[in-house]
Amino acid sequence: MVKLIAIGVDGGTLSIIKDLANKGELPAFKKIMQNGSYGKLRSLNPPVTCPLWKSYSTGKNYAKLGSYGWIDVDLEEKRMRVNTSKHFRKYTEIWDYAGDAGLKSGVINMSLSFPPQKIDGFFISGNAPSDEASYTYPKSLKEEITKKHNYKVSKSKLKMWIETPELVKETMEVIKSRFDVAKAKVNDVDFMQIIAYRTDAVMHFMWQSDFMRDVYKLIDKEIGELMDAAGKDCDFVIMSDHGFRTLDWIFYSNNWLRERGYLVEKKNAGDIFNRLGISRDLLFKITNALHLTKIFKKLVPKSTLKSIKSWHGEIGGADTMYIIDWDKSKIIGQSAGAFYINREGKEKQELIDQLVKELRELKNPATGEKVIGDIVFKKDIYNGEFISTAPDLIGEPRDKVEINGSLGPKGLFSNEHHWQATHALNGMFFLYGPSFKNVKEEGKASLLDIMPTVLHAMGQAIPTDVDGKVLEEYFVNKKSVAFRDPLPEKDETVTSTEKDSITPD
Repeated sequence: MVKLIAIGVDGGTLSIIKDLANKGELPAFKKIMQNGSYGKLRSLNPPVTCPLWKSYSTGKNYAKLGSYGWIDVDLEEKRMRVNTSKHFRKYTEIWDYAGDAGLKSGVINMSLSFPPQKIDGFFISGNAPSDEASYTYPKSLKEEITKKHNYKVSKSKLKMWIETPELVKETMEVIKSRFDVAKAKVNDVDFMQIIAYRTDAVMHFMWQSDFMRDVYKLIDKEIGELMDAAGKDCDFVIMSDHGFRTLDWIFYSNNWLRERGYLVEKKNAGDIFNRLGISRDLLFKITNALHLTKIFKKLVPKSTLKSIKSWHGEIGGADTMYIIDWDKSKIIGQSAGAFYINREGKEKQELIDQLVKELRELKNPATGEKVIGDIVFKKDIYNGEFISTAPDLIGEPRDKVEINGSLGPKGLFSNEHHWQATHALNGMFFLYGPSFKNVKEEGKASLLDIMPTVLHAMGQAIPTDVDGKVLEEYFVNKKSVAFRDPLPEKDETVTSTEKDSITPD
């Protein structure tokens, strides 16, 4: 069996790596491209970090995980759910199958994994609520990586859209600390998983900047050092959950649905504050100054607080569920072009047909450009026991467009935003090491193919419930793919009382 290291680069984009490698600025990636295989990696739709990394580690599409983004819409319960680690605890992942085969694993900075999983090896959660939390297994590992590698997990308090020396320093230290742990522990395990997340924020806010390119150079340097530490007999699989593309303007889908009468807002107590021009931000600024915030939160219902708009007049995320009239609303939108039809039977199909027609005709009046490219339906892209809770269709945004699911007074379109780039469906993959061929042509694969490919490279059978396939064409020795029964779902019990952070750092 050959040792294997899987490296995730959140939002890693092939065109950027190829460009910098060809200029001689990414020597490790250039070596991999010259001696291994690489290509575009098709993400899942919509291409959102949650649950993409869990689709990778389980090999399963969204309908088998019961999650379609950071926020899921529950039409039956008339609510929205913010996804956290708890939702994904029961699913078996690569390291579970490695452990079942007697192999040790080391997992570093895995998203949606707090509290840390008890595995044969070690585990470092990627979205712990604070640096004070117990985010490692075994617990003693936390003190070691903190002292030796200055490892931190807390979310940045810096403004990510303003490039400052402090932000640059923090970003480089965060990324380097992940790889420092990997280099120190590489000979202690048979399989290692490491993910760098800060790349996503850098590309959102600092697209095509020198800072962004320096981040890629740092990752390249760290990969090169990790390759040296692992030795020539180690295989490497490098992948991203999605890619990135330039962003020029944002389309507010729920504002559009509201304008056309498909989505209806209900009256609520928060309207009193909204009419007075008192935003949620201002409200908490005042109560904090008077040391009354805790009392205020106890006295005022959560539904009222959540329906008070932000300083720029917007309600976003799962908070929109408090201002939607669920009975009167026929269609509800979510970010990344997801649409839920809140009707059944013949009326539902009629609404789908009408929505598709209107989306295809939709243009930005300022530019004359169409908003939506392809339109895909859930039956064509998902399969699994939770398909009934999937968005009914996804309108894929055209190039340079982002679809936002917030509700607010602003118009349907805006080019006033901090983001300079947004997620793209095509990410990247690289295969390098003794198990893999040197294929000169740029290849294509799906994110779902990576999990079974990793298991196959480690000499393990593939669970029959995964959706991806082994990328056999890239292996030096083409041995037949073996299959096995899936492991039973894990116990969902979580003993930690701490709530995990929504997104990894």
